[in-house]
Amino acid sequence: MAGSAVEVWVKSATGLIGPDLLDVPDPYCRVYLDDNQIMKTKHKKNDKSPVWDEKTGVTLTGAHHRVRFEVMDKDTLSRDDFVGEAVLEMAELVNSGTVERSLPLIRKEKQVGIIFISVKYLK
Repeated sequence: MAGSAVEVWVKSATGLIGPDLLDVPDPYCRVYLDDNQIMKTKHKKNDKSPVWDEKTGVTLTGAHHRVRFEVMDKDTLSRDDFVGEAVLEMAELVNSGTVERSLPLIRKEKQVGIIFISVKYLK
């Protein structure tokens, strides 16, 4: 639905398992509309169940297929590590107008936590 405005709300995550098993992650979330990054939350220090409670709005400019939530572990001395990702298909939003979900975060075909999100069309 080109020209429509969408609000993406990254609420929280729980049960995060970082890539370094002995390390508690410093998680943040990047949000992509298809392959374009539209948002990045602040990172939360040493937190397996972060509460971000951050929103962004974006105007759709063409046919979009999915919203991807990518949770990362912030590292100060090296590159940030991938924790896991979840995908919301835009078809769900078209059918209902608002989607509030807990989505499994997946890394290497294994669940590594749950992310709580909301995506809705704005009028």
